[in-house]
Amino acid sequence: MSQPAIDIWSTDGPPSDLELQILSAEEHARAARFVTETLRHRFIRARAGLRLRLAAATGQPADTLEFTTGRYGKPELAKPDHSDRPGNHEPLWFNLSHSGDLAALAISQTGPVGIDIEAIRPVEALDLAGRFFAVAEQAALIALPEGERLAGFFRLWTAKEAIVKAIGCGLSRDPRSFDVSAILAADVARTHTGPDEASHVSLMRTAPGFA
Repeated sequence: MSQPAIDIWSTDGPPSDLELQILSAEEHARAARFVTETLRHRFIRARAGLRLRLAAATGQPADTLEFTTGRYGKPELAKPDHSDRPGNHEPLWFNLSHSGDLAALAISQTGPVGIDIEAIRPVEALDLAGRFFAVAEQAALIALPEGERLAGFFRLWTAKEAIVKAIGCGLSRDPRSFDVSAILAADVARTHTGPDEASHVSLMRTAPGFA
C-alpha cells in the first residue's frame, strides 16, 4: 500500500479573500459560531486549506466541492471519484485534523485514511490512559521515564485517534480494544499494529510542541 499524501499548514492569522470566497454558506455559519476571532480564523483557514488541496487532487474548483458524512459522521466528498480527469477514476479518501495553529490533511487513493495532530499540552496522562488505552499501552506508557510520558501519551493518542478516524467508526469502537504500544519504540516510525491486519500507523515529525 502506497503512503498517503500528507500536508501540514499554519492556520494562524486572518484568512485571505480567496479563503473566504471558497467556503460554503454552511462553513461560514459554523465559523460564525466560534466565540473568539482566533478560533474563527483557524477554522476558516483549515477548511479553506482542505478545499484547495482537494481541488488540486480532483481537478474540481475548490468552491464547488460538496461534502457528506459516513455512517458515524466521518466527512467524505459527495463525489469521491476523479470523473473530470481523463483516465483517472480512482476513488479519493481524505481526513483533516487541526489543533492549536496547525492543520493536517491526509489524502489517499488506495484506501481509507485517518490523521490526527495534537498540540502537546499538560494533561493527566496516566488517568486518561487508564480510561482510553489498552492494558499494554498503559504499561508501555508507565515504563517511560517520567519526563517522557507526556510526549509518549500524545504519540499513542494520535496513533489511536488516526486509526479510529480511518475506520470511520467514531466512538462506536472502544479505543481500549486495540493496541498501538509498538509505536512508542524509538526505532518505530511505521507499524502494522491496529485493530486488524489492514491497519498501518505512521508517525511524522512536525512543529515542536505537536504530535
